Amino acid sequence: MLSKSKVNIQNVINDTSEYVMDTYNRESISFIDGDGATLVDSAGKEYIDFVSGIAVNILGYKNKKLVSALKKASNSIWHTSNLYHIADQANLAKIIHKNALKGKTFFCNSGTEANEAALKLAFKYSSSISSEKTELVALTNSFHGRTLGSLSVTGQEKYRASFPSISNVTFVDLNDLEGIKNAINKNTAALIVELIQGEAGVHVMDEEFYKLCRKLTKKHQALFIVDEVQTGLYRTGLPFAFKHYVKGGSPDIITMAKGLGGGMAIGAMHASKAFSDILGKGDHASTFGGNALATAVALTVLKLITKKSFVEELNKKSELLKKKLESLNNVKEVRGMGLMLAIDTKKSAKDVVKSCLNDGLLLNATGDNTIRLIPPLVITESDIEKSISILSKHL
Repeated sequence: MLSKSKVNIQNVINDTSEYVMDTYNRESISFIDGDGATLVDSAGKEYIDFVSGIAVNILGYKNKKLVSALKKASNSIWHTSNLYHIADQANLAKIIHKNALKGKTFFCNSGTEANEAALKLAFKYSSSISSEKTELVALTNSFHGRTLGSLSVTGQEKYRASFPSISNVTFVDLNDLEGIKNAINKNTAALIVELIQGEAGVHVMDEEFYKLCRKLTKKHQALFIVDEVQTGLYRTGLPFAFKHYVKGGSPDIITMAKGLGGGMAIGAMHASKAFSDILGKGDHASTFGGNALATAVALTVLKLITKKSFVEELNKKSELLKKKLESLNNVKEVRGMGLMLAIDTKKSAKDVVKSCLNDGLLLNATGDNTIRLIPPLVITESDIEKSISILSKHL
């Protein structure tokens, strides 16, 4: 049952303004409850959520099995550090091994930390080949995080401005075959990519481009890193987005976070067997990474989303949503995979998002005319129908 208890939103806004650093563009809303793909704000108003905490809450809100796992874990030891073995961390790594690359996992707390770990692994490996192998290649319009390392390979100047960066980074446009041929060479340590550029508006990598990336990185002994922070954990209908490109070969490293914990903060860097022992004792660490509480919840998430019936239902809903979006008036294009979609509209995306917000639908504008849709994987067909009805009114 959804809570109807009220919170004084103006007090929350005032306290946030006075005591919290002003680094976010926040709506004047505070959510106090939720169930499935529905959220309830401090005034008791309900919303259908097509943002899901920015692709985090893949099992929605108050999932009974996830809540039960958290309660059980919270009654035991939360944290001991990685100086000792953690049973659920080992169990979680085993499931990732089965569903991703055959290899090993380093646990951390976020996507940006996972990408930092991947870059460090790549640099250590490349240094064993040549001291001059220090260059990185990334894609224009990419987003890999806010720390200085991950920011250095984020292909958007608006995020990098005012901050120092790793200097040896070459940016190439997504799907630019000639550009990637010219960028990767004997001094390249790693290529890092998103297979779907979510923050830039859900732009999908072509299969031919993927194959060339894999071919060139192998040729020049550079590691191929795929950032699955947003695309991983069945967001695209498969365990990881790189599985859609299986004919092109697997990457050397994938990174993940967001949906992995279903709302609990956890990230992971997973390397294939050939590179899983490059980082040795003391080369990298995380105090909180993979602690008992986070891994107990993440383990439950993976057990639920890897069930055949869950995946079949997910893909059915994905097809429905895409079909409904393609039928809308004033939609110029529908892009993406699974439940990671975007539409280009004739109207201002911010105006459409604002109108839908007032009408009980949460969406995300990622460009002047682009709206991103990343609902919980447990979104119902009824929720999809209601959301399309609301969206169609404001396009």
